[in-house]
Amino acid sequence: MRAVGLDLGTTKVACTVIDTEHRSVIRTLSREHDARIPSASSWEVLQDPLRIEHAVNAILAQVEESGGYDAICISGQMHGMLYVDERFEPVSPLFSWLDARGGRTAASGASYASELSERTGYRLAAGYGVVTHYYNVVNGLVPEGAAGVCTIVDWYAARLCGSSTPRWDPTLAASFGMFDLRNMRFDEHSFAACAPLSVRTPDLVPTGTLIGKEPRGRPVYGTIGDNQASFLGSVRDIEGAALVNVGTGGQVSLFSRAAAGSQGRESSGGVEVRPFADGSLLVGAAVCSGRAYSLLEELFREVCREFTGIRETGPLFEKMNLLASGAPAGLTVDTRFNGTRLDPGVTGSIEGITLSNLTVGSLTRGFIGGIAEELARLYDELLHRSGSAPAYLVGSGNAVRRNAVLRVELERRIGLPLRVPLESEEAALGAALCAAVGAGAYSSLADAGAMIAYEP
Repeated sequence: MRAVGLDLGTTKVACTVIDTEHRSVIRTLSREHDARIPSASSWEVLQDPLRIEHAVNAILAQVEESGGYDAICISGQMHGMLYVDERFEPVSPLFSWLDARGGRTAASGASYASELSERTGYRLAAGYGVVTHYYNVVNGLVPEGAAGVCTIVDWYAARLCGSSTPRWDPTLAASFGMFDLRNMRFDEHSFAACAPLSVRTPDLVPTGTLIGKEPRGRPVYGTIGDNQASFLGSVRDIEGAALVNVGTGGQVSLFSRAAAGSQGRESSGGVEVRPFADGSLLVGAAVCSGRAYSLLEELFREVCREFTGIRETGPLFEKMNLLASGAPAGLTVDTRFNGTRLDPGVTGSIEGITLSNLTVGSLTRGFIGGIAEELARLYDELLHRSGSAPAYLVGSGNAVRRNAVLRVELERRIGLPLRVPLESEEAALGAALCAAVGAGAYSSLADAGAMIAYEP
């Protein structure tokens, strides 16, 4: 059979089609969705859900032209929030996981995220849907006609099935915030007490559940958060490796056999506990990893424009990587330019500047080292929490694939060899494997993961 996985990402949508009988990837597609909505507020990050839907539909049309599919599962960006009306039509933009309104200062003097965390006992951060909703309630910004809230993933899944009753799985529900890991359900009581508005949340179903059929009658096997889907699509041995992903943000993920509920309702330090399969993922999330490197690239392009007058300078990443590879280490760069999940007020820095090391290559190398260092610190926290050390790292995301210096720095700072999967759209592949398991083509997620291979 042919199973399809979709990944509704922060900047693009991706699709992977697999042949379950031959355990092979047939085709991988991606498309920029250009859904960002300009805003005068630097802390506001909004996207147009209809543009994301349009991009996904365009990719599925390509799949149809090349043979179609038999089953589908949908993954995508976590934490964000969308308001919908009674007919499940969007009545707001998508408030992205990068939206920082929850980190703004409330009347109490604390951030909205900290204030809500204190009131509920849940550790919440700016960008979580429940924090965004709380901010909107307090400031009278909930749109007229809002009857429900959901993520972009369960919204699209319901639309694909022609349903006005969205369903989300524990991975997405937990990412929204105020999810009770002990009882594996959304904490409606805390939500109602802190954000008193008659707004419903989607029904909760297990990951990979059959939630309906798309227009041609083919089964849709639920949803899964992109972190968990990337783990499934990257890690062949889920108990023997840790996953390092560098995209717009950065994450380190480590599987724990203990169920999410037994890990406790709250996360601690920089570690988040997320539902996953028959255990949990321990996750350390960096807000600004790939974005920090893009920030440096934008600076270099600005310098080129201002000093040469050439305004159409293309991407400089390849040149930056080359210069970094030949530059000595020396500059120490803290790349937490957009804060951390625990403290949005943290800022970055550049230290160790001398008369000889302030060069393009050294600065670029310093940025790469700063990204790797933050992820290494998060890995140490995961290791302390889990008590079991993996044998190797798996690196995913374009920043890891295209930047040899970053791979070297991750290996050096974490102290483990790093492998890179052959398939580049890891979350889309993980979703496809979920669809295959749901349809009965594979007996389990572990069985499905046997098809994952790494670069030599």
